[in-house]
Amino acid sequence: MKDKILKILQKDAKISHQSIADRLGVELEEIESLITELEEDGVVLGYRTVFDDSKMDDSLVRAIIEVKMSPSREDGYDSVAHRISRFRNVTAVYLMSGHYDLMVHLGGESLEEISFFVATRLSTLKGVISCSTHFLLKKYKEAGFCSDTEVKHERLSITP
Repeated sequence: MKDKILKILQKDAKISHQSIADRLGVELEEIESLITELEEDGVVLGYRTVFDDSKMDDSLVRAIIEVKMSPSREDGYDSVAHRISRFRNVTAVYLMSGHYDLMVHLGGESLEEISFFVATRLSTLKGVISCSTHFLLKKYKEAGFCSDTEVKHERLSITP
């Protein structure tokens, strides 16, 4: 039952508890109890709005940073990953397999702000070997939602 509730909430976090109960054919009190339990157990960490950056007046500059690290003997990557997670402009941190160790998502008001963060905060942390920054140019899909900013381009006919 909890998995079904999570799938519904993932698609629409604003859905009422009554609507979930109606969809699943159970009593409202059971749904409220299960959602409260999911929140208290830390399964549901929060609720989030997904928006189209291109339709906002002050959209953020967003970047993904690949971080190569030297793990510590005591806790591997955990202490540095948790420290990076606490920076206000960091929105996500993932331990990765492959060519780099951590993937860090962050937002800022300008390219300069992100560059300053990487140069002075991230790359200077003990255990960080190197960083590779990728700026996001356009968002097509996020959290399962597609942007509706698809632009149709007319192609000119080619004649010999």
